[in-house]
Amino acid sequence: MNFTVLIIIAMIAWGISWPIGKMISTQTIPEVIIFWRNGATTLSLLPLLYFYRKNLLLSKTGFFCILSGAILMTLYNYLFFAGLRDGLAGLGGVIVTTTNPMVNYLILTILGLHKITKNDLKGLLIGLIGGAFLLKIWAIDINQLLLGGNLFFLIASILWAILTIVSSRSKDSLHPIIFSFYVYLFSTILSIPTAITNNFLSVLQNPPSFWWGIFYLSAISTGFGTTVYFVSSTKLGSQRASSYIFMVPGTAIISSWILMNEVPDWTTIIGGSLAMLAVKILHKIPIKVENIKSDLTQ
Repeated sequence: MNFTVLIIIAMIAWGISWPIGKMISTQTIPEVIIFWRNGATTLSLLPLLYFYRKNLLLSKTGFFCILSGAILMTLYNYLFFAGLRDGLAGLGGVIVTTTNPMVNYLILTILGLHKITKNDLKGLLIGLIGGAFLLKIWAIDINQLLLGGNLFFLIASILWAILTIVSSRSKDSLHPIIFSFYVYLFSTILSIPTAITNNFLSVLQNPPSFWWGIFYLSAISTGFGTTVYFVSSTKLGSQRASSYIFMVPGTAIISSWILMNEVPDWTTIIGGSLAMLAVKILHKIPIKVENIKSDLTQ
């Protein structure tokens, strides 16, 4: 299987993770789900570690990248499940995946790694309009923003953009598989105190659907999908890698419609379309998936 197919499957898996996450978010609190999800993901990456047989020793730079990534990943997962508990899975998938590339772009511009152009300003303006539709800014107050989960989704998008940059910067000192493994291992360790405090063993009595959800989010969406994403970010750079998220919003909406009976609102369709158009303008150099070489041969 070539890397083009892997990228496509990974992005589809991410889209489906939104309704799956919504399903299990109603069965326990985010602090407990994070522990089990990250722990299961760590275990799912062990076969890859054996296959690659990479050196697990860390340099100071590598340790700093992993610790930063683990903190960001833990916070992102909390916001992911907290937002899904109160918000719509399809809308969350659109907000996070369409705003993430724009946030990534803005961070790189602020850091002086990209010079802004008139074309960029046009893309950002369209993106802001799309975001206004997604949030229904004309009819929302701060309480609705919090209760609907949308604020959680927005902050999660910012954290993921930063995590993408961290993963890209780690390429000189860490193999992507090693980076993924340690990030989820450290995230699991970081989540232990809050998991114990909230009686994390109580979920052992949950129905099989909960554990199938954990398996999907850990082994399929995270273990496979995120690892492929990290590999692409080291190969293409964080800005270009984030463009592959283009495929996720539609998958999130369709799968949420099928699995959760969430009929997409017209504002979600319009806002998501405008946001994706904005990212296409910002990434004016076309991305050709066929040009990506598989990292699995290294």
